[in-house]
Formats: sequence, C-alpha cells, structure tokens
Amino acid sequence: MGEDSASWKIVHSLWILISLVPLFNGLGFIWIGSRVDEKKWLYEGLIYEIPFMLILLFFQINYNLYILFFWIALLSWIISIFRSFYVRNEFLNYLKAINASNSSEDNRWKLIHSSWILLSFVIFLNGLSFLWIGSRVDEKKWLYEGMFYEIIVGLLFVIVSNQNLFKIGFTIYLVIWFINIFRSFYVRNEFLDRLREHTVLNKDYKGIRWELTHSLWVLFSLIPFLNGLGFIWIGYDANNRKWSYEGIIYEIISISLTYFLSNSPEFNNYFYFYTIIWIISIFRSFYIKSEYLNCLIESTNDNHPDTSQTRFDLNSDNQNNNISYNKQIKDDVSDYTLDMSVIEPENNSEIFRININTASVNEIEQLPHFNHALAKKLVDIRDLEGKINSFNDLAKKLNLNEKEIEELKPHIIISEEFSSRKLDL
Repeated sequence: MGEDSASWKIVHSLWILISLVPLFNGLGFIWIGSRVDEKKWLYEGLIYEIPFMLILLFFQINYNLYILFFWIALLSWIISIFRSFYVRNEFLNYLKAINASNSSEDNRWKLIHSSWILLSFVIFLNGLSFLWIGSRVDEKKWLYEGMFYEIIVGLLFVIVSNQNLFKIGFTIYLVIWFINIFRSFYVRNEFLDRLREHTVLNKDYKGIRWELTHSLWVLFSLIPFLNGLGFIWIGYDANNRKWSYEGIIYEIISISLTYFLSNSPEFNNYFYFYTIIWIISIFRSFYIKSEYLNCLIESTNDNHPDTSQTRFDLNSDNQNNNISYNKQIKDDVSDYTLDMSVIEPENNSEIFRININTASVNEIEQLPHFNHALAKKLVDIRDLEGKINSFNDLAKKLNLNEKEIEELKPHIIISEEFSSRKLDL
C-alpha cells in the first residue's frame, strides 16, 4: 500500500472518526500528536476534552455551571470536527516524512510497544499502564504516577458505602482517568526512546520473550489473596530473602481477612485496610521487577562469562599465527600484503579494530555495547544514508552517549575504505 495511494490515505485518516464522537473528540488529536511527536496537537486534543471534564465535575454540584460548560463543550466539539479535516493533509505529510526515515520494521516495533496505551482506557486498571512502562525502562517517575492513579481507585472502594461521597469521588476519578489517557499518549515517544536505549543498546538484554516470561510472576499481584505468592517465588529464585518475607507478610494479611469473614462489622474495616495493602503489593511488584531481572542477568553472566574478549584474543592470535607462517616463506615472497579491510591489530596488541563503513553485521556485533539488533540497524542506516563520517555522526545515528563512544574508539576506524597495507617482515 503506497503512501500516495488512496487506500493509504484513507487508513491513516480514520482518526477523524473519533472527532465525531462527543466526549472523546479530542482523542483524535491526541493520537496524531503522539504518532508524529507533535506537541501542539496533543495540547489541542486536551483542550477539546477539558469542557467535557468540567461537565462531569459540575453535573451534580452546580446546575448553572453545568449548562454553561455543556454549551462550551458543544462548541468545542464542532470546532474539533472542522479542525480534524483541516489538519488532515498536514498530518499525512508528517507521517510520510517519518516513514521515509524509518523502516517498516521500525514502525511495527513502535506500534507493538505502544499497545500498553490500551490499558489506560480500562477503567480502574488505567494506572497499570504507567506501572508497566516504568518497570520496563526502570523509570521511577512513571511508577509513582501509575501508583497515584491506582490509589484513587482504592479510595473509591473505601468510600463506596457512602453514596453521596462516592458520586463526587467517582466524578473526580473520571477526570483523572481522562488525564491518565492524555498522559499515556504524551509520554509514548519518550518511552519508546528509553526502551530502544534499554534494549537495543544494552548488550545484556535477552529479548522481549525472555523479559515477559520472567515477568509473569507480576500477575499474582493482581489476584486478591494470592498477591504475595509472586514475591515468595522471586525471593526463592533470586535468593533474596527480603522479597520472600514481603510475600509472606502479604499472605498473612490475606489469611487474616478470611478470619474476619464471620465477623461482619470488623470485616468492613479490615477489607478497606486489605484493599490498600493489595494496591501497595501491585505497585511493589512493578517497582522491583527491573531489579529482579537484573539479578537474573547477573546470575547468568556469572555462570556464563562474556566470551567477547576471547573472540578478540582469538582474532589476534590467528593473525599472529598467519604472520609467523608467512615469515617462513619469506624467501619465496618479496613482500607480503596483509588485507586490512576489516581487522587491524595495533602494535601486535590484542585490540580488535574494524572499519565501521565496511564491516558486516557479525563483525560489528563483537564491538562493546553492540548486539545483533544494533549491528543490523547500523548496517541498515549505512546502506540507506551512506557511510559514517565521524564518531559524532555514529553517536547521533545510534543515540550513543559520550562514555560509550569513548569505549568504542579503540575498536573502530572510520574511513571510506582501507587500502591494502604492506607489512614489513
């Protein structure tokens, strides 16, 4: 489906239909703003949603203000419909530019790793979206934000017996729910950048399948009365007693709740307490998820030490052997030309060096901070945009920091090509 085809334009214009739905009409702009990382559309979508939030707030508090905001919301709805058609072509041009610089595989990767946003639309579970992304890239601010959204849910359960208070609380929750949805789209691109750095640039990362498999224990935290079992398991698996003890405490509280089932007056008070503890256990499971995965990685590395330096040593040893062999036939060869197109030892040292503009994926992935995925990405960039001109150019294209570049410099030579060099024997 070409970008100039009618079908492509129709598919990427379906977001306009959201503008036709009252209460959700701003989500179309929030989506396209997130899609092309354009903040002005994100804020515009939020502005369209604010009148509907105010309607919800004043619905049972002040009738006159409710009517006022109703008409403001109606006007903003009409404007949002007009604006969605007005910016359609501008959005499509933005999208074409992004697709031209990104491969289809990269676009699929972004789409897959943006599916967490759907959690934000699930009422009462919307905070789990931020807990998830915070745990994936070990970002505490998103973990705390997700915890905040879920605490609001917990407070609703506490006041559920008071109808008047519950109505006001639920109305406030709906407003916070909309804010949660907006924030999900707002941080999407920042999360994707952090995730790429956390996975592609992390040579110890073992893949999404491994991460998901070893994160399944978090699901126990979502199950009442069983929320402590996940902590007991990871404490045993990582040989960390504090996690096991934490899980045991959660289970003791759960067992105590069943004791109060026969005593209804005490049960109500204890149930509120247990609800708060349950939410805390959910937050804690996401909070320590990255620490647990790092423990597993360190344990694996201790059992299977990195062989990258061994590969470098073997390469150096092989070349020394080749030089020794050619010394033996020096009488038959006037001079020996050593092909330096890929690997160049310096002063007979064990430094592994490659030409970044000619090396293959298998050779590049032997470099520090590189894995197969990052090496393949570099080759794709090289084929699409041309050779790497400098270390600054390399850092910019692969989003490498200064420390990583300094560690790579001894192993990389940047030039268009190596000429054959003569080795004085």
